[in-house]
Amino acid sequence: MLNSSKIIHLPILPFPEFLRCGRAECGQGYRHKPSRYRSIEIIYCVRGNLPMSQGDISYDISPKQHLILIPEVAFFGHDEAKPNTSFIWLHFTHPSFRVDCTIDDIDSETPSSQTGIRTILSIPQYSTHHNWEPIESLLDELLVWEQRTVSSRLRQQVIFERLLLQLSMPLSNRSGTRIDEHHIQLATHGHRLLEQHMANIKSARLFLADELKYSADYIDRVFKQVFGRSSAMVLNEIRLRQAKVLLQTSNLPIKVIAATICYNDPHYFARFFKNQTNMTPTEYRIGHQYPD
Repeated sequence: MLNSSKIIHLPILPFPEFLRCGRAECGQGYRHKPSRYRSIEIIYCVRGNLPMSQGDISYDISPKQHLILIPEVAFFGHDEAKPNTSFIWLHFTHPSFRVDCTIDDIDSETPSSQTGIRTILSIPQYSTHHNWEPIESLLDELLVWEQRTVSSRLRQQVIFERLLLQLSMPLSNRSGTRIDEHHIQLATHGHRLLEQHMANIKSARLFLADELKYSADYIDRVFKQVFGRSSAMVLNEIRLRQAKVLLQTSNLPIKVIAATICYNDPHYFARFFKNQTNMTPTEYRIGHQYPD
C-alpha cells in the first residue's frame, strides 16, 4: 500500500550519510515530545501505533509503516501512542535532498533515469511495507552495530545504504524501473568487499571482477545501476568515510590515517580529502572530533 504523501528525492552523489539509530518502547501515556532536528529522521513502527504530526499534516504510524521527518520542521505526537508501541528511529544527513509531488503523481515523474541507472533515490515519505522482512532485518542489523566504533560506523553505513534501496522499492516497482534483485545482491556484496579490503585495492573494478567472477565492465554496469556510480567512485567514498571516522574518533597522525585507506602519500590524501569536503583533514578533525 502506498499512501498519498510526498516523495523524498535523495541524489546519490554523495550518498546519504548515516548518523545514529535507536529503538523506543512506549509505556502507558507516551506522547512524542515536540522536537526539531537538523538531520533527516526515519521512524519505522514495529508494534502498536505512533501518532505524529509535522507541519499541518498528521500521521498515525502503524506496524510495517515508515515516516520520514523533514529536517528543521517541528514535529510532535498529536495523541498518545498505544501501550507497548515499539518503533525504530534513525538519523541521516544529505546536503541536497528535495521533497515534491505526491505518490499519486508518480506516473508522470521520472525518479530514475531513462537508462535505468539511478542518480536519485526516490522514497515515499509515508508508506506501508508488505515485504517488510528485509527492512526489519536491516534495521535490526543497524541496532546491533550501534557502538560508535570505527568498524561499527562503517558497517552501519553499508547496511543503511541497503536499507534505503529497500525503502525505495515501492516507487521503483510502480515507475517500471525496478532493479533486478540479483543485481542488488551482487552490488551490496561487492560494496562489502570494497569495505573489507579497501587498504589493499589498486583497482576497484579489477579487484571485484576477480572476487565475484564477473567481467569488470559488467561489475561497473551493475554498480551504476544500483548505486548510480562506478565501483571506483564507491571505493573512494568508502575510503573518505573511514578517514572521517578516524579523524573523529582517534588521535592518529594524518599520515597513518592516509596509509590506512591506501594513500601512501599524505599530501595526495590531503588534496583528495579537501577536494571532497572543502576542508583539510586537520580542519575536519578540529570541527568534528568527538570529545573524550
